[in-house]
Amino acid sequence: MDEPISSKAETPLPTNSDQGYSVNGDEPMPDLPQNPADSSSSDSDSEDDESNQNLHLQSLQSQLSSNPSDYDAHVQYIKILRKVGDIDNLRKAREAMSEIFPLTPSMWQEWAEDEASISTGPEALAAIERLYERGVFDYLSVSFWLDYLNFIREYDPLVQDCATSGIKKVRDLFERALTAAGLHFTEAEKLWEAYRDLEKSIYQTIAETDAQV
Repeated sequence: MDEPISSKAETPLPTNSDQGYSVNGDEPMPDLPQNPADSSSSDSDSEDDESNQNLHLQSLQSQLSSNPSDYDAHVQYIKILRKVGDIDNLRKAREAMSEIFPLTPSMWQEWAEDEASISTGPEALAAIERLYERGVFDYLSVSFWLDYLNFIREYDPLVQDCATSGIKKVRDLFERALTAAGLHFTEAEKLWEAYRDLEKSIYQTIAETDAQV
């Protein structure tokens, strides 16, 4: 009696290629090493970018030498110096522009952030505060005031420790901010919220200190 034919397909026998060999019996070719030209091409692109930036900087320097009142040239010059991280020339460029034009709030913020990224020691703290003071003089900007207030709260050790002089300093600064922008039609609420947050923080810190005594 014949056996029934299985419904399963027969498993094909493995071929040489399935076992890791080529049809002619040779070993399979190993993966080719990465083309060294790829990395050299990347290095070349980086060098080209740096060369182009240097040429652009030289061109902008020439423009500003012949026309110091070229606003767009100042902006582009500062932008490229910031990109390449030339902090010394960046400071000089910002000072040169600020002598002729008021810097925008975002430009003052970037300047303060760049300086804070380098150092927030006592001398640096005072210098950065002066930058913020110059910025609030140039423009009425709630976001810039908030940035200034947050900087003082975060980096001034007397404010962090809730020392009497520190509390007075930050409260006085908030009062100045509210006098300047407390009636701003769309953003004044942000200042009031920040002030409430400050007072809550001061209260909690004092309460915790008293509880430990």
